[in-house]
Amino acid sequence: MNHDEYEAIARKILAEYQTRYPSQIVAAGIYGSVAYNEMTLWSDLEMMIVVSENIAPREERFFAGPLLIECDIVTSSQLWKGAHRVTVEWGLEADAYRHQWILWDPGQWFDRLRMHAEQIPSRAFEHALQESWWI
Repeated sequence: MNHDEYEAIARKILAEYQTRYPSQIVAAGIYGSVAYNEMTLWSDLEMMIVVSENIAPREERFFAGPLLIECDIVTSSQLWKGAHRVTVEWGLEADAYRHQWILWDPGQWFDRLRMHAEQIPSRAFEHALQESWWI
């Protein structure tokens, strides 16, 4: 699949969520290999749907044809808090906060999230290193 095909699938999925939650979606984007245009034959499509606080956060996994979709439904406050937290898994988690292929973001929410994620104090990393298994 090429980038345009992934985008078409993602936009169709987003439209379904916008129908389900007509006024509660704050922003939507893709992260992971597709966001970098680095997908392979084995890539899935990782989506993030940022919703208002009255929607329960959850992870949904399903198939669109042969393609596995991982869709994270997250509240804006949950994502904001996570973007500024450093855990021993930070290297795996941080990319979703810092790099998205934006599908829909009328309020530039992802831009603000990216700036917030870049303001993590160095002491947060020091604390995570002290808690990790290799120290």
